[in-house]
Amino acid sequence: MHKGQVFDIQHFSTHDGPGIRTSVFLKACPLRCTWCHNPESQEIHPVVLFSPELCIDCQSCEKACPHQNAREVLCDAEKRKKFCNDCYLCADVCTSGAIELSGNLMSAEEVLAEVEKDRVFYENSGGGLTLTGGEPFYQFEFCLEILKKAKLKGFHTCIETSGFVSKNFLAEAIPFIDLFLWDIKLTDNETHKFYTGVAFDTIVENLKFIDRQNSKFLIRALMIPEINMNEEHYKHLADLCNKLRNLYKLELMPYHEYGNSKLQKLGIEGKNTFTVPTPENLDIAKDSILKLTNQVDVFWN
Repeated sequence: MHKGQVFDIQHFSTHDGPGIRTSVFLKACPLRCTWCHNPESQEIHPVVLFSPELCIDCQSCEKACPHQNAREVLCDAEKRKKFCNDCYLCADVCTSGAIELSGNLMSAEEVLAEVEKDRVFYENSGGGLTLTGGEPFYQFEFCLEILKKAKLKGFHTCIETSGFVSKNFLAEAIPFIDLFLWDIKLTDNETHKFYTGVAFDTIVENLKFIDRQNSKFLIRALMIPEINMNEEHYKHLADLCNKLRNLYKLELMPYHEYGNSKLQKLGIEGKNTFTVPTPENLDIAKDSILKLTNQVDVFWN
């Protein structure tokens, strides 16, 4: 029996695969995307999120902190590195919700018990379980055990992945995955490495691999106006889609700013200043890609 770090479970999710789904968010990711929407997911260990506006100044965290300065430390990522030793005592004693722990050690059975609560919704909508993150394959043994047990229970399974994983992991997991949600950020190798920390080559090679295995997949293409919303990127996306036999759909995923509030909760100064695409931007991107593809279903939410 394997246990793993889960940082969120969202019930009644309608944007992470077909039908109504339960989305299980696993911690840790090998990418370091500049625009990361879930920065609390990057490390495998739990992290503390601090929302000063919720603090009621009860002093409980200060008394529990070995350094007696919990709030000052939590407001500064550099001080966290210096003083925090992952004791999490401040989160344990906070009663206002200002200090929260993101990360919970769970067994596959505990995860599936949460998924089971929504079974009636799956049966009526064609939904099921979606593993996301972070990068679910980073915790491979835990991820695989959840998938196997989910299939034994008759659940439809999706996995959202960056594609930056071992090909051996993919080969072992494919029999238990009904649909891949495959993230594509950029299609230029060097630019991809600059913004995410890893090259695109491995990601596209793995995508072609699952295509050869006749796996069903949906590409989720991140859209950021000043980064990749241009004709060159649309052409590269369309060329890639045209070479794939088992592509289900191409979903354009607009950048959003939700990650900025999480950066603040992690004590990180500054914020991402990328532009959120407008519906008009997304319609132009959709039309441009459709003109270049061979009957690929392109949509955005």
